[in-house]
Amino acid sequence: MPSTASLPVRFFPAVGGSALAAGAETNIYSTPASQVDVVTSVTFNNLTDIAQTVTLKIASNFFAKSLDLPPRSLTVLDFKQVLNTNEIIHLSASNVSAVSCFISGVKITQS
Repeated sequence: MPSTASLPVRFFPAVGGSALAAGAETNIYSTPASQVDVVTSVTFNNLTDIAQTVTLKIASNFFAKSLDLPPRSLTVLDFKQVLNTNEIIHLSASNVSAVSCFISGVKITQS
């Protein structure tokens, strides 16, 4: 019988939009082969005094499309979403230097 290991992980710790292009959908994470991942929460922080927007797509499905982030706000999306091998998380922001993002979850590997 195969053994299973579950480990908490940060899928995307980006401050000030590192690795993102303004307004462009960016592949920020892809589930490795022989692994199943579970996204458990996403946190967006608008660091400015001007409203911003973000778009989050997981496994080709929109979870937040042009989500409004009020000035100086923290928005937490708490959900459980399974990612199978090669499924991707995409993220975009209206102003990448104005928005920080933190994506947490669990990696599940079988051996």
